[in-house]
Amino acid sequence: MATISSVSRFPRSRNLSFALAVVGVVIGGEYFFRHYVLFWFPTFGTLLVNDMLALFLVYLLLTVGLGSFMHVNWRQELAGIGQALREGLTSWNFTFWVLGISAKRLGLVHGGSTTLGKHQVANDCQFL
Repeated sequence: MATISSVSRFPRSRNLSFALAVVGVVIGGEYFFRHYVLFWFPTFGTLLVNDMLALFLVYLLLTVGLGSFMHVNWRQELAGIGQALREGLTSWNFTFWVLGISAKRLGLVHGGSTTLGKHQVANDCQFL
């Protein structure tokens, strides 16, 4: 009895063209929202906050748009995300990773920094 996976329905060139189209839409959406929509809002704090809000909006629109186009079963997807989070929080596999990030965030582990001109650049992620 032969089974056909959903991937084998389309030739590889069509899969590649679809993937490249999605990448193009994401890059184009990010560019448009970062360069145009970003300045439509009043500034909340700094432009960095507005940049994060603009990126949140573009990814929200892309998720809803592509999800409705592809007829995504949102209940199943959100249940899978919840199950993955629950498993990650209740298993020991991610404990050292979470402890490491927490220690880094609390300043218990110093990653160092560099100085470029007048500005000091930190090696860790500034958004955490």
